[in-house]
Amino acid sequence: EGEKEARELKNAYDRLYTFLKEKMETRKVMTAGRFLILAEETYVQGLQLLKKALFMFNVLKQIDKEKLESELKTFKKELQLQEQKTDETRKPIIEAFQAKIRSHEKRLKVYRERKESLEQLMAQCEVLEATLETTYLEVVDLIDDENLMQRSSVATNLERAVTAARKVEERLRGMDTGYAANDDKEYEPGN
Repeated sequence: EGEKEARELKNAYDRLYTFLKEKMETRKVMTAGRFLILAEETYVQGLQLLKKALFMFNVLKQIDKEKLESELKTFKKELQLQEQKTDETRKPIIEAFQAKIRSHEKRLKVYRERKESLEQLMAQCEVLEATLETTYLEVVDLIDDENLMQRSSVATNLERAVTAARKVEERLRGMDTGYAANDDKEYEPGN
């Protein structure tokens, strides 16, 4: 999916870039230069999001989610069996199973969060591609009228798309550094 998205993003950018470059060179339409800069910024932002998505995809691919879920289920069953016994020597075993359960639940939670982040990155790339495509379609009509082009919201739409993509990236970057010192306490017995 990422490869397809990268290809579509590049195609949308190339169409807009080629069109604007030709208009700048042949008709000396100065506003086209502004659109070229915005289009390139949009494209670069899309590539950055795709790069981050690829990294996240490769990380998620290394996690055996099914194994974690299966082990979690087994640990919960074992915990129930141990809790049914009244022998006082079972307390360390019970605490060990509780710690394993918390650990697995935490890893699965983080896995789900990262998978959701990956989906958000891909969706934002799709938005950037659509914005480039829409800009191309709108600019075709506007490019010959310099005054109309300056008043158009097309440039604003490109700027908004880049800003939105940056916000998504920043929010996801904040998740990456969301480790708190008290996270370790979740793995301690009795928590």
